[in-house]
Amino acid sequence: MGYDVTFQLVDERRVRDELIPALVTPGAPPPASPFDELDDAREIWDEARAAALTGNPKAAALAACQLVVQWSQESLPFAWTRSFALTYAPLRVEEGLSSPPPAGLGSPRALFGALEEKRPKLARWFPRRLEGNYSTGGYASRPDAWAVRRFYASRPSDLRSRVTPVLAVFRAAERHGLAVIEATDLFRSLTPPQPELLAWPGLERFGLDGPPLSADEWGRALDAHAAYTKGDREDICDRAAEIDPDDGAELLGRVVRAFDLDPGTFDERREQGLARGPEEEAQLEAAIQNVIAQPRLVYLGHGLMENLGVEILTMLDREIRVLNLEAVDGSGRVRVPLDTDGTPGLIGRMRPPISKDEAAAILATLKERGGAFGERLERMTWNRRYAAAQLALKEGTPREIAEVIAYLASATRTKTLSIGECSIQARARRLLATELAFALEVPAAQVEALLDAALSAG
Repeated sequence: MGYDVTFQLVDERRVRDELIPALVTPGAPPPASPFDELDDAREIWDEARAAALTGNPKAAALAACQLVVQWSQESLPFAWTRSFALTYAPLRVEEGLSSPPPAGLGSPRALFGALEEKRPKLARWFPRRLEGNYSTGGYASRPDAWAVRRFYASRPSDLRSRVTPVLAVFRAAERHGLAVIEATDLFRSLTPPQPELLAWPGLERFGLDGPPLSADEWGRALDAHAAYTKGDREDICDRAAEIDPDDGAELLGRVVRAFDLDPGTFDERREQGLARGPEEEAQLEAAIQNVIAQPRLVYLGHGLMENLGVEILTMLDREIRVLNLEAVDGSGRVRVPLDTDGTPGLIGRMRPPISKDEAAAILATLKERGGAFGERLERMTWNRRYAAAQLALKEGTPREIAEVIAYLASATRTKTLSIGECSIQARARRLLATELAFALEVPAAQVEALLDAALSAG
């Protein structure tokens, strides 16, 4: 069995004094942070509040802990590991360990004083160890990196290498006065924010031992490492080829040594990625002009957008065109660069809204409880299903989004959805409902009723 485990840095003071008091105050928004920029931030916040204030004690305590992880990961770095944990007994058995390392991990109860005042019965329910998917585990206000390092020093080399990124997080917590919490399946990106906080001499596993690197260098290198650990060597070679061979010679050398790459392939990859002939240039410009001409369009992952027009910006002594878009449902604005050095990229993530006939077909899909994509979801393991559903929301067709909704609606008949699944369900409905309302020329409230009716008929 595989688990995606993260060790997340936590600002204990902000969580205890700002996040949790806001959570238990009806109508209060979360404290200002990069979390606010998430497309589904409001849904996550509202669902966590409802679960924490009205759910059964175990579910309420878990929901509050999950929120801490989700809120923290947008502003502080974390280490991601595959099937490696400190407090999950089944993984310790796989690793041949009978007891957990003395990492100082325990209950996160100290974070939740404001919530405990509202619901005293939650006191004993805050998890101290991982119990499976979408769970949180041990929490350390003052993690002991040295104890963990000493514990694994005599273990096999493959196990020692797997604990290296975890040590980076523990060392960062000690240096910067932060806490650490363990979690499964709650991360949204393999590239953490502020990765430079994790820098310390001795990260040979990353090939980055030596002088401190810039935040941008750390971001690219850790992203490349994440791709490597997932077995995607083509992706890591592409990322390494993006590093400037002159200005980034030192970084490139470290990445090459760390991942045993052939530098001779980089020139070819750079030429493939950057060179475009006149015909390709004309095709790209035609695609850009087609997008600019659309009064409304769908920006994948964001939904139906109003085209506010093109703006010319100067960046690094170069003028570029930026398309300004505003979500029709009022959820926010985005600015999309139109002039890039590569392939159409972001332009390829835009499409026209669906037609009335396509909208009718999508409602029929909901009544039929999904189609081929929904059937594939049912056959997947939980972690692959979650990743496939997230990808469908980010890059999928309206029909695939409808099949995600249909699958989750069907799943509620036999189980309680996790907070992650509830978040995906709410976001999928928002994306689909906005586009259906435009195609059918009806109010959003009426579309919600149509969705409910279609799902009930299935």
